[in-house]
Amino acid sequence: MYYFLYLLSIFLIFPTMVLSETVNLDFNSLPSTQGWKYIADDNSIAETNIFSVTNEILYQNSLDTTGSNIYFKYDTIDYKFPLTIMLTARVLQVDNSSHPFGFSFGLSFINTVDNVIKKITIGIDTNKIQDSSGNIISSSIDNTKFNNYRLVLNTNSTFHFYVNESMLYTGTAIDVLIENNDSNQNYIFLGDGTYKCNALAEIKEYIFIQTDERKGLIDFYNSTDGKNWNNNMNWLGEIGTECNWYGVICDDHNSVKAIHLFNNNLNGTIPHSISNLAHLKSLLLHGNNLTGNIPEEILQIKTLESITLYDNYLSNNIISLMNQKIQDERKKWDANNDNEVGIEDAIYALQISSGMFSGENSTYTSCQEIVNSGFSKGDGNYIIDSDGTGENPSFEVYCYEMDSVPKEYLNLVHTDDQSNFSYHGGYNDNKRKTFTRFKRIRINPTSLEIDLNDTTFTDVEQLDDGEAGLLSYGKAYCCASINDDCGSANVNLKGTPFRLAIIDITCGGWGFSEGTKNISPDKQEVYFTGGGYCGECSFKTMQLEFMQ
Repeated sequence: MYYFLYLLSIFLIFPTMVLSETVNLDFNSLPSTQGWKYIADDNSIAETNIFSVTNEILYQNSLDTTGSNIYFKYDTIDYKFPLTIMLTARVLQVDNSSHPFGFSFGLSFINTVDNVIKKITIGIDTNKIQDSSGNIISSSIDNTKFNNYRLVLNTNSTFHFYVNESMLYTGTAIDVLIENNDSNQNYIFLGDGTYKCNALAEIKEYIFIQTDERKGLIDFYNSTDGKNWNNNMNWLGEIGTECNWYGVICDDHNSVKAIHLFNNNLNGTIPHSISNLAHLKSLLLHGNNLTGNIPEEILQIKTLESITLYDNYLSNNIISLMNQKIQDERKKWDANNDNEVGIEDAIYALQISSGMFSGENSTYTSCQEIVNSGFSKGDGNYIIDSDGTGENPSFEVYCYEMDSVPKEYLNLVHTDDQSNFSYHGGYNDNKRKTFTRFKRIRINPTSLEIDLNDTTFTDVEQLDDGEAGLLSYGKAYCCASINDDCGSANVNLKGTPFRLAIIDITCGGWGFSEGTKNISPDKQEVYFTGGGYCGECSFKTMQLEFMQ
């Protein structure tokens, strides 16, 4: 039976997770009824005088109080694994903006290797975010509105802090002394964390996740007969090599964000420990021989955006759970009378699930077809089929300008400083050196040809004085001197299902240099140089083809 499924993050939250440590606050009762310990420090104020729950929102009002009033959840952290805290909240008022910890959250843990206690505190007031080292993370975000705050701790005690999925800060946990004469220093905390400032705040989501991603990957390999996959290159390698395993794509912090193992002879069942991959965004498993139920734990991965499961032999047990979750979202919407709970996304997901579990591979061939179908959820990632027949693999595109004339873009996985750039090496005055870095490239979903001149999703890095302007994708250029190859470019398709069908790089211009070319054996990456006075080496056309 063929299955295709989109899951949207708004309804991917369930109370428990298998084979991982998860704390997911239920906003129908106070945290103290859910295993958290309420502590009033330097005061004797009762919990219910500071915190309350109404309409699935936790309210904090510590204004005009002294001391701190805070929740602790003990025995939650193992420093050997990365962890994530996700929080949706707003701070409406504070009484001391110079010390923004009247509303705060964070964690503490004992690193037994170094025999030290590490702590991270994030303080939030109406327009400021600060960490426990005194570093200002932001002073420009309106925290009186609900924002999504995310703290990601790595195993080396460094952390990254995000607001609404934009990374704002990288810091390090500080060393602290044992507090409150309590020997248990492995905990998470939430609330008014200081006597110097108090706050009026509202919290409507709190999730703590710590998982063993390596175990989740190994379980997946064993459960789907990995030794007989068409390609299992590097799988089961040493600890730290997971991001090099075939089909595994990691983010900049080495968390698994995608598994693309479609058409790879997977046989067996999807294991329950798939939920260990807590940062997973994309799971493409179509064209295999998977059997049994789709594990309910998939719905616990909050970050998940897209799944393809068609052309397998799976049951549709998960549909009833999706529908029930959507009905729960409707009730939230009725109670709060706003769209912040994601009712539009939930309704969209219901349409997708009911329409796509019909036994056919009915993916669309373009973003325009999605709009015409009525299933559009606005700009974002979608799965399309290049020829509409299912003979070629489906793939993910970013649909842009869905409210006018939609365009398809291919998401580039590798967007670091060494990948997917066109570099202008400057002029003979050694100035105007510029990097054009590409995050997405426009693709014709039928012909798989790339529009090299589309620079919609680019960042420009100006290295010195002057402005050289944007370069097209796959162009090495400079105007320094005759035969000077001071320009360079990189095209990196790794992590996508494509490779370069033809490598058509042409050099020309005044005093141009032929430069050098380095092409990966799989034709997914090419680095080349070029230039002159003024000269270039560049792709004249770029045609892609599927890897399989």
